[in-house]
Amino acid sequence: MREIGLMYFILLSGMILIYKGVDFVTACYFAVLITGMLAYLYVNILELKKPNVDGNQQKARNNLKN
Repeated sequence: MREIGLMYFILLSGMILIYKGVDFVTACYFAVLITGMLAYLYVNILELKKPNVDGNQQKARNNLKN
């Protein structure tokens, strides 16, 4: 589902750039570039939200409580 959304976003941003008067090759380049950067940020934000389940840090936390 995410892949389909990314493809639609690439097509939409390319069409908007072409509508604004940018030539076809430049519009395709910037549409893919912008979508790639947004997808990269999306993946990084998801990784930052994951809880840290590192065993070593868990042990260090338990030692501090004792």
